[in-house]
Amino acid sequence: MKKITRVLIVLLILSMFLTACSGGKKELIGRWELYRGDYTYFFYAADEVEFFADGTVIEFDYREVGEWKIISKGRLQVICEDGTIRLFDYSVDGNRLTLTDEDGDRDVYNKIR
Repeated sequence: MKKITRVLIVLLILSMFLTACSGGKKELIGRWELYRGDYTYFFYAADEVEFFADGTVIEFDYREVGEWKIISKGRLQVICEDGTIRLFDYSVDGNRLTLTDEDGDRDVYNKIR
C-alpha cells in the first residue's frame, strides 16, 4: 500500500510540474497582428510579427529578423540582426500577446495563425 501511495504522489507532483511548464515557447509560435502599440524596440509597433519554432522572429514592417528565446516565465529575449539583445516581459491571454520592453513601452497583438 505504501508503494502505491508513493507512486501516486510522484505522479501528482509530475503532473503539477508539467502543467506549470505548459505554454511558454509553444504559445508564442505563430503570426501576430498589431492590435495597439507604443514603439517597443525591435517590434516598432509592427503591423505583423511572426515567431517560428526554430527561434527566428520576423518583424514585417522593416523586415527585421532576429532570434528569440524564453529566458524565464514571462520573460523574452530577442537578439537583433546587429547583435543587440533586447528583453521583454510578455504574456499570452488566449489569442492576445502583450510585449513590454525595458522602457515600459507596450505592444499588443492578436494571433492570426
